[in-house]
Amino acid sequence: MTMDSVLNQLEARIEEFANAYREAQSRVTELEKRVADLEPRAAERDDVTRRIEALEKQRDELADRLKKVLEHIDRVLTASEE
Repeated sequence: MTMDSVLNQLEARIEEFANAYREAQSRVTELEKRVADLEPRAAERDDVTRRIEALEKQRDELADRLKKVLEHIDRVLTASEE
């Protein structure tokens, strides 16, 4: 192999690496933009999740209170039947 041939191969490889690097940089930029677009949606989802959790807690508390009311009514009705 001549020196000229080796240098041509080296240049070709360097160009391949440079192209691969440019493509990778382009993809990184693309992904960074996508992340920036998705971050607000993730925050919204977190807000919705917190709201759902609060509503589920309220539902459970209301169910407990309703159960107590029904138990009280049942006791009153049972006592009035005696």
